[in-house]
Amino acid sequence: MWTRLLDSVSYQAQAVEVLEPGTWSSIQDSPGRLGYWDIGVPPSGPMDDFAFRLANRIVGNHPSAAGLEFTLQGPTLRFHSEATIALTGAPCPAMLDDQPVTFWQPTVVKAGQILTLGRATSGCRTYLAVRNGFDVPVYLGSRSTFALGQFGGHAGRNITRRGRAGHFSALSASLHHACAD
Repeated sequence: MWTRLLDSVSYQAQAVEVLEPGTWSSIQDSPGRLGYWDIGVPPSGPMDDFAFRLANRIVGNHPSAAGLEFTLQGPTLRFHSEATIALTGAPCPAMLDDQPVTFWQPTVVKAGQILTLGRATSGCRTYLAVRNGFDVPVYLGSRSTFALGQFGGHAGRNITRRGRAGHFSALSASLHHACAD
């Protein structure tokens, strides 16, 4: 009888669904995973740290908040809740429901909208920051993906179509969660 209370609850996942993964798309943070060469773990983190940190700054995140890095070909993503995003790094065609998205400035995305990123026109790595970052665990001091070691980021692997909503939840409004411990 108490479950009837759930009829009045409206739930909206704070999430991004991967429709097409793009090429070598991964979760990264800045400065990444450093200081573990002695145990066989090379440095991890964004290849273009400057562009990555600027994307976070544009959306009001701490510089170390987890974001997405794409190599050469961007993904197609569906947003399940409203979000503020920024694209930086290698320019590529970027469309939000068939409307162009400008790089290096904040863009508000509404729930249900689809962001499609094409092939980089110059450079290799494009970055997507979402206000409050992506909710992935810290491992060896970083949220960055290290695919060869199968840890960090999203279950230790690059983003695939199987990556979905709950795996990419936006963090709470308190920005200290966006920082690696």
